Amino acid sequence: NYYMAFGGTSLARQVGGPNIITSYDYDVQINEYGFRAEPKFSLTAALHQAIYDVQDTMFDAAPVAGTFNGTESCETHTYFAADSNKCSVWFSNYGEKNECVSDNGWEIPAWSVSVASGTATATSAGSSATSCGDLKFLYSTKQISESKPANKLSAATFDTKIENIELVSTVKVPTVDDTGDNVFAFDSPQEQLGMTKDKTDYLWYTAEYEAPAANDAAILEVEAGLAGGVSLMVFVNGELKVTERSVSDAQGQLEDVDWATHEALTIPVVEGINSIAILSMSTGLRNYGPYIERARVGILSDIRVDGKVLTNIVHKVGMDGEGSGGEVEEGGGESRDDGSLTFYKMNFGATAEGPLALDLTTMGKGFVTVNGHHIGRFWSVKANDECNPCDEADYTGSYNADNCRTGCGDYSQRYYKIPDTFLSGSDSDSPNEVVVFTEIGGDPAGIQLVSMSMVDN
Repeated sequence: NYYMAFGGTSLARQVGGPNIITSYDYDVQINEYGFRAEPKFSLTAALHQAIYDVQDTMFDAAPVAGTFNGTESCETHTYFAADSNKCSVWFSNYGEKNECVSDNGWEIPAWSVSVASGTATATSAGSSATSCGDLKFLYSTKQISESKPANKLSAATFDTKIENIELVSTVKVPTVDDTGDNVFAFDSPQEQLGMTKDKTDYLWYTAEYEAPAANDAAILEVEAGLAGGVSLMVFVNGELKVTERSVSDAQGQLEDVDWATHEALTIPVVEGINSIAILSMSTGLRNYGPYIERARVGILSDIRVDGKVLTNIVHKVGMDGEGSGGEVEEGGGESRDDGSLTFYKMNFGATAEGPLALDLTTMGKGFVTVNGHHIGRFWSVKANDECNPCDEADYTGSYNADNCRTGCGDYSQRYYKIPDTFLSGSDSDSPNEVVVFTEIGGDPAGIQLVSMSMVDN
């Protein structure tokens, strides 16, 4: 993988999304925790050594191309140095099943490349044509892969535990009477990015609806933009009634500037004035490809309840307690039975050393900070596509995302890296403070601190 060699972590809200995990290492040679991933690390190191060994031959002239073994899938590319008798040969087998046998008897496995160095000699007396002989084998993708056992990332719990878990505050659901520097009123809903300047994932739309009679099945309708993988939570009179995960990232949504999805949600209302608060939550914006400047998020239409258009839409940017660097504000609203919009605080000992991560699989969806540093969004969802695991030796042919797929039924991400620089340090008297914000549900008592390592498969 030459896209990247050393993996990393997309911290805070920097992840390119929507709905992309914070781990950013694409199965590369050195993963985000700084460990060598085998056999890929050794395979790449050996390739680099082979290129270094034949560099004197590779950059003087274009290679001489040829085929061998009587088939076009078996290719050679021969390089000759301009000022010496050095040469090199790259053997390629593009076949997916059968090996190729070179003129000197070497077996080139299916879907592999081998490199050899040699000595250039004239093909006949007095001829200017040359061949590359006395070949010395340097490298084979198949042989290196088979000589190095594969390893995988492992997490282990240890003596340092998550302790002193406490509910710090529960976010109060806003009303049309809210005021503040982050509160704005308009006759109709405004697009989310325009309101938040993409400084937060959260935007509240609040309005009042006067119902002629109580109705347990009133229909709330909106058009939503999903460029940020938007989710909606609907509160009626301060109580959570609907959670809609409208997740998508189709390119067509950016190509069509008028694209939106229609949401028709069933909510209960009482007779008279009802406070309707809709929380729109983005989970990251696409950061590559065409038309990204067209991304739209949030509510893009009038808000209707049983056909009536709501006006005087009060917009509140951000989440109370979100703060700078994840700081929370004490004294939030009352704890709700559904566990939504809640900040939890906990800690672990200062002596803990990396590489560390948090196992957040018992939580739902939200974000987490360590010592005031935002380490990313979390969303404990499981992959549900069909898997077709296969032996690594069978992985031949052009890249196909569905080939040899594994991990179905597992969490798309389980462990969230804590950079060493975020830790308080062993010489500190203060424990490491963790703040977890959950949009809905979860069991904070199940959060674990784990130590990461590599083990053989």
